[in-house]
Amino acid sequence: MNGEVEETSGLEDIGDTNFAQFNQLELVSNSPRDSAVYYEWLLQLKAGSRPGEALARIGVSGVISSGEGDVAPSWVPTFVVENLSLARRRVEELGGEVIPVVVDSGEHFYAKDPFGVIARLIDTTEARLFGDSAAVYCSVDYSTTDTVGPIAFWRQVLDCLVAEVVDDPYSMHFLHQGTQITTGVFSPGGHPDLRRAPEWIVYFEVDDVLLHATRAIESGSKVQIPPSYSPFNVYAVLRDPFGQMFGLSQGFRNASDGLTPLDVRVEGGQLQVLRDTLHL
Repeated sequence: MNGEVEETSGLEDIGDTNFAQFNQLELVSNSPRDSAVYYEWLLQLKAGSRPGEALARIGVSGVISSGEGDVAPSWVPTFVVENLSLARRRVEELGGEVIPVVVDSGEHFYAKDPFGVIARLIDTTEARLFGDSAAVYCSVDYSTTDTVGPIAFWRQVLDCLVAEVVDDPYSMHFLHQGTQITTGVFSPGGHPDLRRAPEWIVYFEVDDVLLHATRAIESGSKVQIPPSYSPFNVYAVLRDPFGQMFGLSQGFRNASDGLTPLDVRVEGGQLQVLRDTLHL
């Protein structure tokens, strides 16, 4: 991490991902100003001159009202595609919807999949206009009771390959380009507090999950998954006071922390070892 973010926050830099396909985030809220203030406080970011300015330093390109573009309160990931026209055409061919939203700088394009989940699409030219990628500070998963449809849709729209975690109780799959992971897709399985409706979960990488989860709970967030262990991290999932789902993650650095490589089956059927949640 660099600059003010490193000096003032509880966030952790999770790797060399500054031009990852998962590139930016938008925070959609019924109360944009209050939501921005909440996350800047929760993540211990140094406040800027207005709410949302500190979030922009960690890859949040916009904090917008849920009335704009008729998007439900949520964290919306932005993905980079090589050919925006082709990606938009694939969205429609696969039964999704392209939603254009007019903004001061022109038009933003959102892809809504057949299950109602939305992501913004940008091309590489637009991606270069942003500062740090959100992938430097967080990762994103798609939570759904049925992984087959979303995987089939997003792998084609984002032009990704698929790697399946072997014998995983949550049916975790990773969409990836080359060795870099774009997003996970999983089934919440035995977590009754997670909503059955498909949605994105953004995991902010922090230096202390228990500390940040406690701060979140004491300030009105509701626990969806209590602090839990995976082969790669300690994590928790919460729903904030405004209705947005979010996660916290504290990644393991080495085996002594608990880091445990996983077997994944890549396309073609070969097995590979997954050593973290960023790269195959």
